[in-house]
Amino acid sequence: MTNLEFNQWLIGFTDGEGTFYIKIKDNSIQFIFTIKLHIDDKETLKYIQSKLKCGNIYENKTIAMFYISNIDHINSILIPLFENFSLNGVKYLDYLAFKEAISIKLDKNIPKNEKLTLITKLKNSMNKNRDVFEMPSTHIIKITPYYLLGLIEGEGTFCLNDPKNMGVSFSIALTAVQLPLINAIKDFFDKYMIDDKYLEASPEYSNFISQRSNIHIKKKSTANGKPAVNFSIRQVNYIIEKLIPMLSNLKFITKKYKDFMDWKLIVSLIYQGKHTTKIGKELILKISSGMNNYRLSTFKDLNKEKIPQELIDQVLNLDNIYIKDQDGLRINALTNSLVKSQLFYILAINSRGENLIFKNMELCGEYFEVTPTTLNSRIKKRLPIKKNNIEYILYRKPL
Repeated sequence: MTNLEFNQWLIGFTDGEGTFYIKIKDNSIQFIFTIKLHIDDKETLKYIQSKLKCGNIYENKTIAMFYISNIDHINSILIPLFENFSLNGVKYLDYLAFKEAISIKLDKNIPKNEKLTLITKLKNSMNKNRDVFEMPSTHIIKITPYYLLGLIEGEGTFCLNDPKNMGVSFSIALTAVQLPLINAIKDFFDKYMIDDKYLEASPEYSNFISQRSNIHIKKKSTANGKPAVNFSIRQVNYIIEKLIPMLSNLKFITKKYKDFMDWKLIVSLIYQGKHTTKIGKELILKISSGMNNYRLSTFKDLNKEKIPQELIDQVLNLDNIYIKDQDGLRINALTNSLVKSQLFYILAINSRGENLIFKNMELCGEYFEVTPTTLNSRIKKRLPIKKNNIEYILYRKPL
């Protein structure tokens, strides 16, 4: 990982796991930047320490914490980094208060008692005490792949979210005040690797691609809880063809890499339709049962039975049940039917080279005044369909 990639990664990771803290005790003021993780990710903190060339690590049986409390190191190493690569989320506001407090502390023209008053006020407006979340007008959210990876390693989840129906999900969950950041992430993923000239030329471009991912705002579940916002991608085609290749080209730092690799295998098996077999589903459930919190050293049932290599080999050697059709969508090779829950639009091209785009089969059928059965037949056989005496050829185009 280059220094540039690390810096972008650290910004994302800090937006997820970092804390800017001011400690005041007996009129003494201390500034601390911390990243606290599960003990299993202690090596991640050592890596951060080696890259920044400063800081200390504290650990006990369950957690490890990297911290910088040396004000000279904060000023000479940490602050320049965050000035060059701005935080994207509301933690940026805590950083600004933290930086301002340090500036006050080092200002020789401010009396000591006044310093304490000003810094105490800033401290009381940060972190859990923050009630103002409006960003400065100059603040710009900038999403890069390595920033995303850092945030994902802090707040992302790869999982089998629907074991009954073999549904998979990649998600990032933040507090609801982080909605602007979540919206920017959604926009990044929705527009990532669009190489469809017809779709890009459509006036409804944003409306179409917004289907690729979802945002869900959740009300607080407990009296002390906070409303949350959850970004997710569940479309298997998009995950396999766009998301996984992007993440596979990045260097993970934390043990979330293990979850990603397990999830990558699960999604691949579902993409191939092997989850429809008894042994395929069995393997997926076994893999899922060892992911995320279930793989932590502090999990009570850590010494559970390992997955037999024979089962893995059996499933991997199965023929693919789902294959691609002429339009790039998956079909069931046994029934020749289109696999459900795939996103696509209908493209109609006439003999003049003009084209029409429809969001779904229903709208296309209404325009050409035919039934879905007729549409399916024309699409499959590439037979023309007429509107106002002009012939069109129809295509299903994956999103």
